[in-house]
Amino acid sequence: MLDRVESASARESSVPRELARSGSTVGHVRPVVPDDIPRVAELYAKVFGPRGAGALEGLREALRDVFFRHPWLDDRLPSLVYQAREGRILGCLGVVPRPMSLKGRPIQAAISHTVMVDPDSRATLATVEMIRAFLSGPQDVSISQGTSLSRRIFEGVGGSTSLLHSIGWTRVLRPSRYVLAFLRRRGLSAGVSAALAPLSRVADALAGRVHPFRFSSAGLSGEPLDSETLAT
Repeated sequence: MLDRVESASARESSVPRELARSGSTVGHVRPVVPDDIPRVAELYAKVFGPRGAGALEGLREALRDVFFRHPWLDDRLPSLVYQAREGRILGCLGVVPRPMSLKGRPIQAAISHTVMVDPDSRATLATVEMIRAFLSGPQDVSISQGTSLSRRIFEGVGGSTSLLHSIGWTRVLRPSRYVLAFLRRRGLSAGVSAALAPLSRVADALAGRVHPFRFSSAGLSGEPLDSETLAT
């Protein structure tokens, strides 16, 4: 998704009606600060699944890296949280600034990631307000990747979808096993699948001699990377 920043008035008027009716403002959007990391990690675990104590600490470190330790830190383009009036963090939208160029002209891009809202607070406008704040930043181009729902929200506040970059490609290397896996997802019984598995392996071995399914040798070599080569 490629989003050119529009005027605030244009974005305000284009919010879908069903989103505008989904709740009332119960907090505000602000930049993430290092002290938020423990609460953001807990929110991440709540949204995406439970984690053990050790895994949660690793998640905190990963979020610190993503939010505060990457090489393109820019105070004008911080990651964002949606904080409730009583102080709870209800949502988070990560932002990574990236310097780019367009036809030789330097531009500032901002890439969003880790868009999440507390499942108990999704009736609020937290997602809409965080995305609107993200698109209102000083960047020349905003780039985001997400679900069909987040795409609708981005479009509702002024973004547009890059259809060419939204295409998913599949290259089939083992056609028989690919078809067998497809049939399993469509309800093929485990017994029939097990009976067909040896035949599919034989068929794939024969198909490997045909150009579209042939593995080509990489033709690459490797050697340890030293600091001088890396600097060059």
